[in-house]
Amino acid sequence: MSITRLLKSLAIFSLTYSLIIISGCATLSKGECLEADWYEIGAKDGASGKPSSRLNDHREACKKHGVFPDREQYYMGREEGIQIYCTPKNGFKQGYAGNYYSGSCPIDLEQGFLAGYRHGREIYDIKQKISANDRKLKNLEKELTKKETSQERRKEIREEIRHLDKSNNNLRDEVRDLEGRQYY
Repeated sequence: MSITRLLKSLAIFSLTYSLIIISGCATLSKGECLEADWYEIGAKDGASGKPSSRLNDHREACKKHGVFPDREQYYMGREEGIQIYCTPKNGFKQGYAGNYYSGSCPIDLEQGFLAGYRHGREIYDIKQKISANDRKLKNLEKELTKKETSQERRKEIREEIRHLDKSNNNLRDEVRDLEGRQYY
């Protein structure tokens, strides 16, 4: 393949990829813009924890279709939705799932949300450590079965496996304790 042909192929690929990325950024389709219930869209965004700046994204998505959001209706709906999102129970759920918190809760609700979020996130983080240890254990067990693994290395592997097993048992106990303290 010639260098010119390679550059053309790369340019076409880059353009196609850019168009896919740009089109993926639209928050609403043409039909959604034309039929928009801005109160409902705001309520949905609020209940999903989207920041208030999300309205700007909707404005950009709908501008090309000649539609402009009803700002007042959107924010009224978002206020209703954010009341659903910013609870300690949902904070726990979001943290437990490993979701990112964008700071969308108002100050009067944020403290409770964050208490739940931190609790859930702590459990999530510990479970991530257990998963990482499990991957290490699997790799060590594979290495242990290889014929070329020396006796000295096998001894090291067995010790590391014992250490990781003990660590995982302690981490699982910690998860059970944290899950038992869930008060939402």
